[in-house]
Amino acid sequence: MKSTRVALVAASSQGLGYAVAEALARRGMTLGLTARTPERLEQAAQRLRTQYSVEVWAHPFDLDTPEGAEGFVRAALKDLGRVDVLVTNNGGPPPGTFDALTDEDWTRAFQRTLMSAVRMMRAVLPFMKSAGYGRIVHITSVSVREPIPGLLLSGVFRAGIVNLTRAVAREVAADGITVNVVAPGYMNTERLQEVLPDEAARGQILQEIPAKRIADPKELGAVVAFLASEEAAYLTGAVIPVDGGLFRGIW
Repeated sequence: MKSTRVALVAASSQGLGYAVAEALARRGMTLGLTARTPERLEQAAQRLRTQYSVEVWAHPFDLDTPEGAEGFVRAALKDLGRVDVLVTNNGGPPPGTFDALTDEDWTRAFQRTLMSAVRMMRAVLPFMKSAGYGRIVHITSVSVREPIPGLLLSGVFRAGIVNLTRAVAREVAADGITVNVVAPGYMNTERLQEVLPDEAARGQILQEIPAKRIADPKELGAVVAFLASEEAAYLTGAVIPVDGGLFRGIW
């Protein structure tokens, strides 16, 4: 079914970003995509156009920079005329333990993981407020609630996105805008190969996941698509784990 909504999905040429874009394409939304590699981005855009018969705007931006993160949103607004849904996403920072991380590592991770989300949201909110409607979804990680060994940078700055989400959700709720977080666990993506290249380590992880499997990224896409929908109008400031029961906490 064709939709009048326009959705921007960051870092969307592959992995979780592409799975989200595909889920929104199934709902007939016009898509705005970005990634660093032009060739891979255009291939992803063409697959979505062909399979779902939706309009796909695709331009490369470096989301680690102020010019890239804000430029992505502003260029899409200029060319597409509106943005109803923003899904923030970016490549994860490198793994590492505390004693191995330098000031430069921390600074790069801050820009990539936290500030890219801040800048994209800051660029889109004026339009959403004027329109009286908006859906913002941040893709983070289950590490926002339970630290994962070796993923310190990811956990620290993605937890910051949760605090940001709860604060901004309260500020913009009366404007018809929702802001939520999805916190994926282990998903079958290239990032998983980087974090868990060893088969033995992956087998150990499977023992810890109650569902006893690694997720298909499409399962995350389905959750984001709901949060981006009209039906989710009263759901805001939430952190939704998509982790097969991995997180053990009660909140």
